[in-house]
Amino acid sequence: MMGVPFIGQWFSMTFYPPTLLYYVLPFVLGVHLFMFLHLAFAGLGMRRLLLFLGNSERASWILGYAFGFSGLSLSSLIWPHVCAVVAWLPWVVFSVLRLYREPTVKTFLFASVVSAMQLLTGMPEWIPVTWLILFAVLFGEARPTLRRILAVFGVVVFATCLTAVQLFPFLDLFFHSSRVDGPSWGIHVHQEAFLTWRGFVSFFAPAFDCQLLAWGVCFAKSQSWICFYYPTLVVSVMALVACWRFRQRMMTWGLAILVVASVLMAAGGIPIGVMHFPIKWMLIPFVAVFLMAGPALSDFDGGSCFRSLAALAVLVGFLFPFSGDWNGLAHFALQVGFALALLMAFRKRLSLWLVGVLMFLEMFCVMPKLNPTACADIWKVPLATKPLSGSRFCQSPATWRRFQIFDDKALVVPASIQLLTTDLNLFVGALSFNGFWPMQLSRPTYLEYLLCGQTNQMRNADALRDFIGISRVPDPQNQFRWIERPTAMPLVTAGQAPVATPKKFTALPDYRAEVQLSNPVPGFRADPSAKVQAFRLDNEHVDMDVVASNATYVVISQSYYHWWQARVNGKAAPVLVANGFAQAVPVPKGASHVVLIYRDYLLISGAIISAISVVALITLWAIMKCGRSFNVR
Repeated sequence: MMGVPFIGQWFSMTFYPPTLLYYVLPFVLGVHLFMFLHLAFAGLGMRRLLLFLGNSERASWILGYAFGFSGLSLSSLIWPHVCAVVAWLPWVVFSVLRLYREPTVKTFLFASVVSAMQLLTGMPEWIPVTWLILFAVLFGEARPTLRRILAVFGVVVFATCLTAVQLFPFLDLFFHSSRVDGPSWGIHVHQEAFLTWRGFVSFFAPAFDCQLLAWGVCFAKSQSWICFYYPTLVVSVMALVACWRFRQRMMTWGLAILVVASVLMAAGGIPIGVMHFPIKWMLIPFVAVFLMAGPALSDFDGGSCFRSLAALAVLVGFLFPFSGDWNGLAHFALQVGFALALLMAFRKRLSLWLVGVLMFLEMFCVMPKLNPTACADIWKVPLATKPLSGSRFCQSPATWRRFQIFDDKALVVPASIQLLTTDLNLFVGALSFNGFWPMQLSRPTYLEYLLCGQTNQMRNADALRDFIGISRVPDPQNQFRWIERPTAMPLVTAGQAPVATPKKFTALPDYRAEVQLSNPVPGFRADPSAKVQAFRLDNEHVDMDVVASNATYVVISQSYYHWWQARVNGKAAPVLVANGFAQAVPVPKGASHVVLIYRDYLLISGAIISAISVVALITLWAIMKCGRSFNVR
């Protein structure tokens, strides 16, 4: 549904600087470069963090490369904002850890900028997770002092101020979304997004017990948010060895406790209602295995590896059956080579580099199933022949399931259908009622559930489809063909009779004759002769001319949101909640010019705070460069 703030959707990365690549370069090239640079940046960040934690140079390089180009990192290519937040995660941990050890203006500014960049990526769940990982690492550092605590707290405050222009609209939408008050409307956590034993095995065997979607991409049968999080068998085994060999280290204990808690939360043992996909907690184990594998691989590099070799050989041999589940003999051969490399105890330098080469080959085999993409033909749809331009469509559950998972590899899906089912509907000029947004208002989400859910027990549902303006629906005989709905109403109507809003959506009225209002304005009534003569729609502006013989209402079929303001003939007018989720504006008798403007004062105040913070950042940097640096006190 329209009317919801775009900037409030944090994942859009509106203010994230690297998204400029989409504009300065050809779109496809810009997207590819954006993804690759973030994967490489993630690897460099993990390598820098591991070095800072005291691991060897070669072990840090190998684990850094594995972090940037293994399971979860490559799977994040589905979501560009997820790819970006994973790339900044090791840099945030490194920069704040360095500030904790050396609290100076230089380290403070660097940690603040890095933290602000991750905040702008737009992944609300994984940004707090980053700080949980950081606190687990700090568990093994020196005793905290007031100076160190204030420095870390200052980073949180300053990074928040730098990104207030993005955070304020997000928080406003969050508290009005289905994630907060959704349970009161029957909207609950996605049950299919929990961790199962199959997902846990994915740490040791890539794409274990997965299914292929229509694009040829692997997804676990228990969840459909991320492909898998396989960190390569080398990293998993080294992390297990480190848990025993370096069990005296406080950082190992901190990470181990955090991993256990995150696995419980991912499995649904500790439910958190605002997180619709508990599987997201698996980021913690994925990052933790690299941090714990660092000392073990460095120990292997330094020569003190004899007690580890036996355990590694046994574990690798035990995991052979799982290795062949996905790509058979090729992956099995790689694990045999890995075992032989580990047993080369007298050629430790060659052995470690051989382990790195085998990790590269293994990730090269896994990568084709971790790079989900739409068919290239969808970008070739001629803009002049948009088949669904100007229409509103609504997918059915049968269409979605048929398109996402099917076994007929010879089935040809039209490019326009591919665009619609991959949330690229604006490319063909069509509006989607049940497209994907991370945060949606509760009332439109509930209506979507009633209209497009697995079961539909709502009577007179066609009346609601007409009011929403759904002009095309899937053909029941052919899910890849759309049929017209000539009864769809226009986006703006006028003259309906005001009635009281019911407590529940059960039997719906005729929206052509009635409008349900919670707080109707006295003196305004039905006017069957009222007409909308002209109508213009923009992103933040709705302009219309209405002619009525009586004082009545004009109804706009877009989501009600509290930042919309109305003016009728130049005077302020109230915007009412119509039909439980849409907008209505009272208009007087005669000809009226109605204007709806979206004006978000939180966005404006956030922009002012961010601008002041940027000026302060530049000033502190200039003072530091001029040689007048001072310690944070």
